[in-house]
Amino acid sequence: MMYSCAPSSRGETTRVVKKRGKSLRVDIHCHYMNTEVAAKVAHLNPAQHEPMAVYSNAASREANAQQVKERGQKLTDIAVRLKDMDRMGIDIQAVSPAPHQTYYWTDPGMGQELARAVNQRLAEIVSQHPDRFVALGTVPLQDASLAVSELTHCVKTLGMRGVEINPSVKGMDLTDAKLGSTSSSRRCRRSTSSSSCTRSASRTASGWWITTSATSSAIRSRRPWRRATSSSTA
Repeated sequence: MMYSCAPSSRGETTRVVKKRGKSLRVDIHCHYMNTEVAAKVAHLNPAQHEPMAVYSNAASREANAQQVKERGQKLTDIAVRLKDMDRMGIDIQAVSPAPHQTYYWTDPGMGQELARAVNQRLAEIVSQHPDRFVALGTVPLQDASLAVSELTHCVKTLGMRGVEINPSVKGMDLTDAKLGSTSSSRRCRRSTSSSSCTRSASRTASGWWITTSATSSAIRSRRPWRRATSSSTA
């Protein structure tokens, strides 16, 4: 192991972990596309629900389709990803689901099933390469109670650092009262051992999705690095 995931000691919020005398180089913005999960929803025509497809013009859709063809292996093949990481000098990736694999448009029960499958695979990748990856999962935000339940599973059972959330749930903003409740908020605080359940987000250039941690406290308490370096890896 190049680093330890142990919680910080009292009074210490960060620690610098070094490899061969140098700080680790971490790529915090990376995605993994789960092809098995994608196959499960293919018959439902997911593109009709995805903002990036619905609101893009023809030129953007063509460019996006071409990128998928060119980068497909980088998104799905871990062996290829590791070679790219080695070539680029990346020690660790924080891997989150492909943005379109949050599946907020599905029925809540199906959304929970898909989120669980996506999360289990990400956890499996981390378990196979614990010195190269940490994971951010996904939760079914179309149902607050199910989302909190899956969040608890991600953090407490799978050991994830947080989750990725997209900015719109079936056309509703994340601040929409329909997406949460007081009881769900209390459960969120208990599941993450935090005084709040803040979604601190940073918008990407695409403008359509947000990579974030809905469990910022969980990340702070387990963060094994101080600096992060972004790369062009998937």
